Amino acid sequence: MQDTQIQNLIAASSSQKIAIDSLKVDLTSLSSQFTQFTSDVISNNTQQNIQIQNLVTTTDTQKLVLDQLRANLTSSTNSLQTQINTNSASISSLASSFPQLKADVTSNNSILNTQIQSVVTTVNSQKLVTDSLKTDLTQNTNSLQTQINTLNSNQDNKVNSLQSSINNINNVNDAQNAEIANLKNSKGSLSIIYICSFTVGYGYCPTIHRCCRQNNNQYECKGIYGLVSPQSCGTWVPPNWSK
Repeated sequence: MQDTQIQNLIAASSSQKIAIDSLKVDLTSLSSQFTQFTSDVISNNTQQNIQIQNLVTTTDTQKLVLDQLRANLTSSTNSLQTQINTNSASISSLASSFPQLKADVTSNNSILNTQIQSVVTTVNSQKLVTDSLKTDLTQNTNSLQTQINTLNSNQDNKVNSLQSSINNINNVNDAQNAEIANLKNSKGSLSIIYICSFTVGYGYCPTIHRCCRQNNNQYECKGIYGLVSPQSCGTWVPPNWSK
């Protein structure tokens, strides 16, 4: 019985020893971690002290800037107050002069309305005159067109009459030319004579020439018959000539 208890105590003692050894290891690790933690805390404290000093320096600088801003703000406020006082005086002056200004504007509006009415009356009168002028212009235009049509008709009649007279003269010339040709042939002449009708009167061309009508519409004898082209002669006379 006692042996069993002793064995149990030994086993318990061994287990406790193992637990103690494990606790020693844990304690050693914790001690190492605590040492590192202490070092980190000291390092962090050093960094924080530096940051605090920087913050203190920055705060002092910002305080100086803030004091300067406060001074500038005070100066600006005083300047604005002076301007407000000046503007208030100006507003008071304008307010006192506003009734007179309003009266002047009302008077000017009345004058302008009178002038506008006068202009409207003048414009209406001018419109009546313009309408009358338009009517007269239309009537004159129609009358002129009628006169132009009449003149054109008379001119056409005169041109037709003149053309008829020219045709009659040409017919007479043709008959006279034929008569002259017949007279030449009846004399037994062996030479061939070309008769040429002129604008006024008539004549004849020698054998080697031909009757031509030039650009000025004058008839004349020109060129050698059979050798001269119509281009060098102008425009050939229609068959108004005979042998």
